[in-house]
Amino acid sequence: MWLWCLGMVDKIQIVCEWCEKEFELIPSLFERSKHHFCSKSCSAKWHTCKIKTFCTFCGAELSLTKSAYRRSKNHFCSHSCYGKWLAKDDANKPKAICDYCGVEYVISRPSQYEKFDHHFCSRACHHAWKREQTPKIKAVCEYCGKEYEAWPSHINRTPHNFCSHPCSAKWRSENERGKNHPLWNRLEQECAWCGKTLWMKPSRADRSENFFCSEDCRAAWWSENLFGENHPCWKGGKSFEPYPPEFNETFKQRIRARDNHSCAICRLFGNNVHHINYIKDDTVPSNCITLCYSCHAATNHNRDYWQIELDRLMIARQHHYFEVV
Repeated sequence: MWLWCLGMVDKIQIVCEWCEKEFELIPSLFERSKHHFCSKSCSAKWHTCKIKTFCTFCGAELSLTKSAYRRSKNHFCSHSCYGKWLAKDDANKPKAICDYCGVEYVISRPSQYEKFDHHFCSRACHHAWKREQTPKIKAVCEYCGKEYEAWPSHINRTPHNFCSHPCSAKWRSENERGKNHPLWNRLEQECAWCGKTLWMKPSRADRSENFFCSEDCRAAWWSENLFGENHPCWKGGKSFEPYPPEFNETFKQRIRARDNHSCAICRLFGNNVHHINYIKDDTVPSNCITLCYSCHAATNHNRDYWQIELDRLMIARQHHYFEVV
């Protein structure tokens, strides 16, 4: 569709700005840019070419890229010419005297000069002058009791003042601990097995209803409460049902040999024979498959998913890999 539209639009005859070759261009592309080229190579050469100009101070000829030329109105052939031009330009600017050191300096921004009553030649002089205007005051260290001098802004910043960083660290380690710390946000919980008090973050406290102080307490509580019908994986006591006589060692060896002793899920060595539909009485080769110990344990959870997945793997093995016994 786009190619068809190109044939319906009248093209414009223009000249390439680099090689001066005539070429055709559609109006929409012509209006998109100020500079036009017949090819990408001409465009690259035009953008990387240098512009000849003259040094603003000494008049020497120099070549600059387009980006460097557009960056400033004044161009210089060396740092020496740039420094001399700055010194010559500063001679025409107004001057003032620093209120702290008394040195005469050039006012870089005359419009800002009238806004302030005090003027300085540098930031160092400005800071030194401010220190003299606001002298230090005496304070007492809360940890060692030593008297020291500090700026008023430092004294009013916090209710606790110290003469040094070591005194501040020692005081905080003794007074801002546990509940007394300003960032303390722990919640008090109780171990569900032994009753020991626990402190934990609010995000962790919202994860469960029962908390434990150790793995031993967790294991003891699980063995006492998550047993039989209370266990989340309880399926009505199916695990206690006996296997039929057909599910013997000879049958298992036939299934392992058929599957080449490889797990159907992870493809590693497998030695467990699993019933795909979880029915022990349905002990036929088409309903049994070889799994490793880890994958066999994983199939006890989310059984609907694993039944569909193992059915698919069993069909794939029948058609592509192994022959059903």
